[in-house]
Amino acid sequence: MNKELKQLFEEDQNDLREMPQNRIERDRQRRNQVKRIMNEEGASEGIDFIHAAIIYQHGDILDDW
Repeated sequence: MNKELKQLFEEDQNDLREMPQNRIERDRQRRNQVKRIMNEEGASEGIDFIHAAIIYQHGDILDDW
């Protein structure tokens, strides 16, 4: 399991509970980090792709979803 993706997923879920004012920007930053991880082939297990998908579902544009 990619620990960085897991951490990003946990941060994403925490933001959904707490709804910080800068949540949209935090979501955008997480998506950029996930994109970097995926481009570096940092996802290798099913759970990695699940974590990435959940983060991307909070996207701004159709391509994110």
